[in-house]
Amino acid sequence: MVDILRPQLIELSQYCQSVCVGINLMTPTIEDGNNFGVEEQQKVVEAFTAVDNDLQRRQYDLTGYYQSRTDLMAKAVKYPNFEDSWDAIIERDKHFHNYCRLSLISVFNHYLNLHDLVEKNLKKNQNLRTASDINMY
Repeated sequence: MVDILRPQLIELSQYCQSVCVGINLMTPTIEDGNNFGVEEQQKVVEAFTAVDNDLQRRQYDLTGYYQSRTDLMAKAVKYPNFEDSWDAIIERDKHFHNYCRLSLISVFNHYLNLHDLVEKNLKKNQNLRTASDINMY
């Protein structure tokens, strides 16, 4: 499952970072109090940043699993007759399998939520300047 989950986490993280950079590049300078769209852009960037932070945490958790499993395996090898060590490894693997499953569902939900957020705010985020601003150029 890690081979399936890790690329999904990385791909969505890259999308989030790209969208944040793109929105930040589209943000006009704050002038004359006509900045309603800028606030909307900032909310979208905050949402994408929150998702990216969640994805980064999940990637870090994948590494933590291997470390904790290694510690459990060392104890199980050191005390081979102590069956609780082997049971702990099995339980840890089950917990991690469930974590991976829930993480994949979370990635799917992030895609849906971010798409919905962008779709609802697309016009606001693209058309930040008023008609008088366009005539000035």
